[in-house]
Amino acid sequence: MVTPSPQAIPPRKFCQSIFLIGLFILVIGSTILFIVVGKWGIMQHMDLKVGQTSPSFALPDQDEKKHRLSDYRGQWVLIYFYPKDDTPGCTKEACGIRDNFSEFGKLDVKVVGISADSPARHKKFAEKYDLPFTLLADEEKKVLGKYGVWARKKMMGREYMGILRTSFLVDPKGKIAKIYENVKPEGHAEEILKDLAQLKG
Repeated sequence: MVTPSPQAIPPRKFCQSIFLIGLFILVIGSTILFIVVGKWGIMQHMDLKVGQTSPSFALPDQDEKKHRLSDYRGQWVLIYFYPKDDTPGCTKEACGIRDNFSEFGKLDVKVVGISADSPARHKKFAEKYDLPFTLLADEEKKVLGKYGVWARKKMMGREYMGILRTSFLVDPKGKIAKIYENVKPEGHAEEILKDLAQLKG
């Protein structure tokens, strides 16, 4: 009696099976990475505390000139992270800082805004609203990750990754002097100036 040999899998079906398995692994891996990156951002943000050294960065501004945090050593710096150029809340926040920019100057405080927008978009935003301060482009979101402001957000029941509106006051030694979370755009500049007067007083 001859035992029938197992039926061979056609090469084409085998390739399709391998492709589908690979695609499944890629989708699962991407989903896990998405979740981990989101949680990592939130965890890192919780780890940053007043008194710690502010994370370093090197990013291009609206004119493609690179800025490093170390360039500001010896000065007070306001680093404010915002979601997107030329959107209602971000415009209100930026214009509030613009309208109080001379007061920041009197206190010898440098102002730096950071988002994931490109230098070209920053330039249009700055020119449209006559913003007199530096806007840095973190398109790769590495600095956003360092500061823990790239995290999972919710809007109308939808979850997505985005920038948490957060500001950091950094002292002349490069230490974090104040952290502002869940920033409300209106009145934020005045709030910072009040705190600066106390911190420097």
